[in-house]
Amino acid sequence: MNKILKRRPILKKTKASHLSQRIEYLKALGIQDISKILIKEPSLMTFSSEALQKRVQYLRNLGVEYIAEMISKDSEILVYKIESLQKRVDYLASLGIKNIPKIITQHPAILIYSPQALQKRVDYLASLGIKDIPKIILRRPSLLTGKPETFQIRINYFRSIGIFNIPK
Repeated sequence: MNKILKRRPILKKTKASHLSQRIEYLKALGIQDISKILIKEPSLMTFSSEALQKRVQYLRNLGVEYIAEMISKDSEILVYKIESLQKRVDYLASLGIKNIPKIITQHPAILIYSPQALQKRVDYLASLGIKDIPKIILRRPSLLTGKPETFQIRINYFRSIGIFNIPK
C-alpha cells in the first residue's frame, strides 16, 4: 500500500468507501490480483465507478473478450478516455484490419499507443518491404508496440521459424 500511496498521494484523501467500491468493481469483473493493478495503475482508484464501467462497457461493445485478463495485463487501458480509445480503434480499422477485438484481446497494449506512434511503426514495417501489414498485425499485434529498432530482430526471427512469409 505504501508503494501505491507514494505514486498517488491523492489516494490518502480518498474516502475508504470510494476505494472499496472501485476495488469491488474490479473484483466483480473477475480480476484476481487487484494489488498488482493498483501498484501498476493507482490512478484507477481516483476514477468514478461510472467512468470505469463506461470504459469496460466500451471494450465489451467492441467485442473484446476476456476483459479481466486484458485489464490484468494492461490496466493502463482503463485510464484512457473512450474518445482516445476510439481513435486508436479507428486507426487500426483504417489499416484494413478486420478483427480488431481479437488484436485487442491478444495484445491490449496496442490501445496504449497513439495513432501517430502506431503509424511510425507501420511505416517502418513498410520500409522493410512488408506488404500485407494488416495480416501480420493480426497474427502478431505485438509488432506494433515494440520499439522500431527491434523490428528487424523480430522480423528476422519470424522469417527463420517460418511464421511469416516476409520478403527479405
